Amino acid sequence: MKDNASMKKKNYDSLLRAYIGANYDKLYTRRFNWSAFFFTSVYMMYRGLYLQGFLFCIIANVIGLIFNIDATVLTFLSMIIAGLSFNDIYLAHVKKQINKIKVDNDGYTIDELKIICLSKGGARAGVAVLALFFLSAVGNVFPVTIDPVFCLDVELN
Repeated sequence: MKDNASMKKKNYDSLLRAYIGANYDKLYTRRFNWSAFFFTSVYMMYRGLYLQGFLFCIIANVIGLIFNIDATVLTFLSMIIAGLSFNDIYLAHVKKQINKIKVDNDGYTIDELKIICLSKGGARAGVAVLALFFLSAVGNVFPVTIDPVFCLDVELN
């Protein structure tokens, strides 16, 4: 019975590895994510967390507007929050997606499930570019934004 449980864990870990891709070890073992720290919502969208990335951007902007928080302070706080929370949020998302893949493809072999995970998971470079355009548009509407790329609130005299 113990061998069956260990085999299921090994299979599940291989699905996690297939879904996440080359950064599996970094995302699975590290507490702080430097990519999420520096690129916040763009990185979330790059990793397929579209709703979370969008909400992170909007919520930070709304908080900045409501409480009149300095853009630099808000940016730094949101970068820390993103760096600390991304891996947990992403792994919860990945596990949910893998469970959905397993339910939708009941009876498939572990190798077939890995192929599905490879095709549905990983990073999306095209989405990161679209996210940059989106955040640039948001930055033009709101005076505060969460990404350092758009928080260069410098007045030239």
